[in-house]
Amino acid sequence: MKNVSIRFIIIYSVLTIVTASYVRFCTDSLTLSPDANKSIQTTEDISTDDSDSPVLTGISKTTVNAADIRGGAAWTAYVIGSVPAGVSVIYIMSEGNWCEIEYGDTHGWVYNLCFSNNKNYVSLNTDTLDVYIDDWLFKNGTSIQEIFDYVRVINYTSMDNDTIENLCVYAIKNNRGSCYHHAALLYYMLSRAGYESYLVAGEAEFGEHNWVLVKVDGAWRHIDATPRFDLASEELYLKTDTQIYDLGLAFYWDKSKYPPAV
Repeated sequence: MKNVSIRFIIIYSVLTIVTASYVRFCTDSLTLSPDANKSIQTTEDISTDDSDSPVLTGISKTTVNAADIRGGAAWTAYVIGSVPAGVSVIYIMSEGNWCEIEYGDTHGWVYNLCFSNNKNYVSLNTDTLDVYIDDWLFKNGTSIQEIFDYVRVINYTSMDNDTIENLCVYAIKNNRGSCYHHAALLYYMLSRAGYESYLVAGEAEFGEHNWVLVKVDGAWRHIDATPRFDLASEELYLKTDTQIYDLGLAFYWDKSKYPPAV
């Protein structure tokens, strides 16, 4: 009986030691080392830290229309290159209706109609006037001559003055207007295209009259797109003060309000 008790005690002790060792082994296996814990934390930090994110280099897009590449996102920015239709460029980002691209060695901005034939407005009104004109400038050109030729073929009719935006929208929609409409639209489009301009309020042989002063190559010139005068269009295009006087149409304006065209 005594031998049985001793054997029982020995077996029980062995089982206790084995069980304790097994529990310690399992616990050690499930415990993360300080280094492992640090690694997990670092991974979380990287995934939420924008400063460590890769730089976006852009995607490839194919041009639909040829376009000038400019040094900034505006018509006033210098032309630094051009891109033809139907070629692949690297598109980087958009700012308004302008797209930053890389084409060959040239990095600059193109108007977004370079990639589409869809207009950027639903209907023309005073709120969408800038976008309408931007679309027009892209499709037709930004030179003074191109803008002048567009405005001067709008039909003349005697009408009252209004805000510049209302005059522009009416002239475009109805293809007619008074000298107020022609001058307002010419001034607005030239300004939008990046030319320094003044809307001149003066007089001519038939009474009140509006036209435009525009700065060309550092010099101011008169330009009048109203088709009321019985003159060839070039006779009212980019004239000095003396030249517009010599037309014999009684042009008059307050010279203290406008720069001289000499």
